[in-house]
Amino acid sequence: MAEVSQKQQCTITVVYDNRQRDVWPSLERIQQRFRTIIRASLRASMNNDTALEFILLQGDDARIKDLLEQLKSRKGVRSVDLTVIPAS
Repeated sequence: MAEVSQKQQCTITVVYDNRQRDVWPSLERIQQRFRTIIRASLRASMNNDTALEFILLQGDDARIKDLLEQLKSRKGVRSVDLTVIPAS
């Protein structure tokens, strides 16, 4: 995972088990708490078992790290990947 410093633009990709009834509402509640740094999100079902959430963020490193930890801690989440978008 890339290091996050100061104010960043980045994406988070979350892959989760689509069969677990509670996982999507849980992820949605987390995103609601971080709406000040979330610029956009996209959810897609890959198949009956797997879904993907793509989240575009802009914010400070502490808030992004907090969001990452909360997403990773959810039961049913298979992976959480952070990609930092370099400043141009």
